[in-house]
Amino acid sequence: IDSTIAAIHHIILINIRAGRHILLINYHCCTLYPVLFNYHCCTLYPVLFNYHCCTL
Repeated sequence: IDSTIAAIHHIILINIRAGRHILLINYHCCTLYPVLFNYHCCTLYPVLFNYHCCTL
C-alpha cells in the first residue's frame, strides 16, 4: 500500500512539473503568436491544447 501511494505521489509531482513547463510554453507562444492559430488555444485551452498548437 505504501509503495502504491508513493508511486501515485511521484506521478502527481511529474504532472505538476510538466504542467509548469507547458505553462511556460503557452506564455511564449501567446506573446509571440497571439493572433495566429494559437489565439484560440491560448484563451480557451491553455494547458490541454496549446502544446499541440505550438509544435504545429
